Amino acid sequence: MTNNEVQAFQDIFVKKLKTLLDKNNITQRELAETIGISESTVGKWLLKKSIPRMGVIEKLSAVFSVPKSYFFDEKDNRQAYYLDDNIAKIAKSLTKDEISLIEDFRSLNKKGQRIASDAVKSFTLNPDFTTFPQETARGKGA
Repeated sequence: MTNNEVQAFQDIFVKKLKTLLDKNNITQRELAETIGISESTVGKWLLKKSIPRMGVIEKLSAVFSVPKSYFFDEKDNRQAYYLDDNIAKIAKSLTKDEISLIEDFRSLNKKGQRIASDAVKSFTLNPDFTTFPQETARGKGA
């Protein structure tokens, strides 16, 4: 990489990282602890004194649920990964717990997925477990 290329990467990377930290209300210290590096390393990135290695970018990608390319491209093309605007909105709004639940679901075999799906459906029909009136659940009437 030439000096100009390094500087361009740092400019883009810092802008994207700051945006993600602000949007997710995460401090430099919290990020450092989450990905297993020192807080001063995060500070060096933000001051453009060093750049992260690809392995760290992979961890950042996982923490913030963005593709690795997000940190290299000036544009935010996250929505371009989804053909449906509604799916893009849902994907952007997923919490870490929801993402973990999806990952756990995907690790199940077909039988396990069917049982888990049936269990979730039964919970959505019980007003003790829902955050909204039953008649609005998935747009269906009671």
